[in-house]
Amino acid sequence: MSMRIGFIGLGTMGRPMAHNLIAGGHTLTVHDAVPDAASELLAEGAAWAASARDVGAASELTFTALPGPAEVEAAVLGSDGLLEGMTPSSIYVDMSTSIPATIQRIAELAKQRNIGVLDGPVSGGVRGARKATLVFMVGGDHDVFLKCEPVLHCMGEAVFHMGDLGTGYIAKLVNNYMGMSNAVAAMEAMTLGTKAGVNPAALLDVVNAGTGMSHMSKTLFPYLIFPRTFEPTRFSMELGAKDLRLAVTLAHELGVPVKVGDTVADALKDAVAQGLGAKDFSTYITLLEGAAGVVVEA
Repeated sequence: MSMRIGFIGLGTMGRPMAHNLIAGGHTLTVHDAVPDAASELLAEGAAWAASARDVGAASELTFTALPGPAEVEAAVLGSDGLLEGMTPSSIYVDMSTSIPATIQRIAELAKQRNIGVLDGPVSGGVRGARKATLVFMVGGDHDVFLKCEPVLHCMGEAVFHMGDLGTGYIAKLVNNYMGMSNAVAAMEAMTLGTKAGVNPAALLDVVNAGTGMSHMSKTLFPYLIFPRTFEPTRFSMELGAKDLRLAVTLAHELGVPVKVGDTVADALKDAVAQGLGAKDFSTYITLLEGAAGVVVEA
């Protein structure tokens, strides 16, 4: 069934996701802080809204895909924010990587207007966004989730309802904590093996056949690091550092020791300070290579 859908945040992830909603037969109204980001979608039939409030007024279901909590609150709250335009019985889903407190605060205000709210972050990267193979982790009322589930399948192939509002965010933070920690460990280990004289390609074959294998070892090295295809940026170092910071901050608040997470968060913060913030996350390998005096390439 076709729906009137709003979409705010047309970055490297949001734009292809919005495209898949149009391909799924939905009517789309879009907004972004950079109007030019909408040009391809407008050519495909999407309508432009001058503000988040106007997106909400035009839509029965609205998604945001933004960098983090601050950007979500700026788009949703305030006199020109999304909630001011949304009508009773409409639904808001945030697909950003954020924290439970943000969506819970929004939900309290939305409840007064009879607006449903879900947190629904995604995993799968830009390739998954393009090919509609993303994994959705959704938190919130189950009945509201069921109303949105068919639309989510326009953008992803695996959709999980995690529980109460905020649990989708937590699942995403846990996923990113594990993924980025695996990635940094893999890059350090591969640099060590290369420096010690082992052929990197042969070393990776052994790792991927053994217990050191991970999603990161199977994707980062053959597709990005070995061929040195660090551009265009698919997932920036700055976003990676932000996601890890959110995860370890939540862990500290809950009293969970995260020595690995603290170390990786500091490493990514240092990479951003060294000028890699806008670069792809995989460029962290170049800092290790520079320090070790080797290049990890096939």
